Amino acid sequence: MFQKSNEPDQHFLTQHKGEISFAIALSGLIVSSLFMSYAPPSYLAFLLVVQTGFEAGTVGGAADWLAVKMIFDEIKIGNVRIVPASGIIPRKQKAIAQAAGKLVADEWLSPQSVKKILQSVDVAGALADYLEKIKQNGELSGHVSWLIQRLTKILEKPGAKEKLAGILNEQVTRIQWSQWIGSTLTDDQARKILDQLVPFFAEKLTELLSTQEAFDLIVEKLSEDKGGFLKQLFFDPVETAEKTILKSIQFLRELQDNPYHPVRLKIDTKTVAWINELRTDSESAKKIDKLAAEITSELEFTLLAEKAINRLIEFLNEQRHEKDGLIYRTVSDWVDNIILELRNNSEWQKTVNENVISVIGEVINRNHHLIGEMVEKNLSSLSPEQIKEQFRIRTYNDMQWIRVNGAVAGFAIGVVIGIIRVLLS
Repeated sequence: MFQKSNEPDQHFLTQHKGEISFAIALSGLIVSSLFMSYAPPSYLAFLLVVQTGFEAGTVGGAADWLAVKMIFDEIKIGNVRIVPASGIIPRKQKAIAQAAGKLVADEWLSPQSVKKILQSVDVAGALADYLEKIKQNGELSGHVSWLIQRLTKILEKPGAKEKLAGILNEQVTRIQWSQWIGSTLTDDQARKILDQLVPFFAEKLTELLSTQEAFDLIVEKLSEDKGGFLKQLFFDPVETAEKTILKSIQFLRELQDNPYHPVRLKIDTKTVAWINELRTDSESAKKIDKLAAEITSELEFTLLAEKAINRLIEFLNEQRHEKDGLIYRTVSDWVDNIILELRNNSEWQKTVNENVISVIGEVINRNHHLIGEMVEKNLSSLSPEQIKEQFRIRTYNDMQWIRVNGAVAGFAIGVVIGIIRVLLS
């Protein structure tokens, strides 16, 4: 009849309770019928009640067996189905598949029920656990390596350099350098920059004046203006050039070493005042913007983009093979900060939960019909034997109880009928 349950811990009596209940009812009917023929008259009434009970139990058990059988199999003699309604599952497979798909999609997994379940899920906590697990298992380096590889492939695609050049050209030409400098640099920041620039340029000028070329050029320039007889008589260009260079170098070194040099303080004051002028529509601002526009127009953005991309690709390839490189450390720090915020920042938790649930809810709403279609497709793709087997495996135990209940209920009803028959006779 039915396939036995695959659970090894089930007892034989539990597995075959339907057959056993029917066998008891049938055996009781046979035994009670035999006793009816040989029993003394005083036991006939009792035996009639018992016989009627077993008879009804046998009929009930047999009827329920037939009913259960009809759910799964067609009742046939040869190729002729003698019970028209038998074989419900194989005959109604398409209808069952459609109904199951509709039930799952519209009732069990409706958008409202799924959203309600999602709202009870701590998405932020789950995400923090997932990121922590990745770090603990050493999987983060693999993800970083994959990310670097994808970025490298994007940069190596044809046209990447031209696109970057176009972006640079467009963005750089949009910048109003005067406003950017004026709004970005504070007075203190400007002074700090000057504290670096003034000594730098003083050092470079000192190196330049210390060269033979600078000395020869000064001598040449001094010799061009010969003047009168007296000047030619007492003026020595070489000596004058030496003194000029020595005095200039001495001045530059003082300027370089003394942060409170009057000239440096004057440069600081003038520069800060100039930066403040850039914050307004001043002549200085217009000159800076004009100069920036002229410089920008001369820049080779394609060449700049090519060099930048080549250097970036080289850097990414280096970082890809460094398990503790700059990119890995940076990403690792980001992940640590994200985990910390997801666990301790209530605003983060609320935002992540709401946004993720909103995105998932939107995806479910757009594709909810696929749930029913998937259930229907999977059930429809099974053969009649497969779908019967699926139902049998999952409903065998309950179907056995139907047969047991049929035999027991039939016996009870039969006993009542037997008592009535005895009373009426």
